[in-house]
Amino acid sequence: MMKFPNILVLGAILACFVIILAVVGKSYLHQRQQQQLPLLSAEATVISKKIRTVMEHGSQDKRSAVKPLQRYRITFNLPREARDAEYEVDAETFKALEVGDRGTLWHQGTLFNRFEPLRGKIR
Repeated sequence: MMKFPNILVLGAILACFVIILAVVGKSYLHQRQQQQLPLLSAEATVISKKIRTVMEHGSQDKRSAVKPLQRYRITFNLPREARDAEYEVDAETFKALEVGDRGTLWHQGTLFNRFEPLRGKIR
């Protein structure tokens, strides 16, 4: 009689594994597709900066604590495309740019490559 609950537990574990594998696979494929797109440039203005903190689990070791991980996001206004675009950037880029900076944004689809600021700022 104990075989039935064991099969349910095994099925639940297998379902979780398949879901995790699907999510990781989809993320990997999206990243690869974006990297194959051409590198494009556009005139842009920094219109907002955000820091999002997510909790990252340490290794499998139970003694390792959950630690905060910061994600840096910058929103650019692209006037020639009549739209705004938000990109995740590294901490150094985030600290170097300010709201109002104008320049050339280089990107591959949804992947940020770099931003080359001009000297003037919009006030």
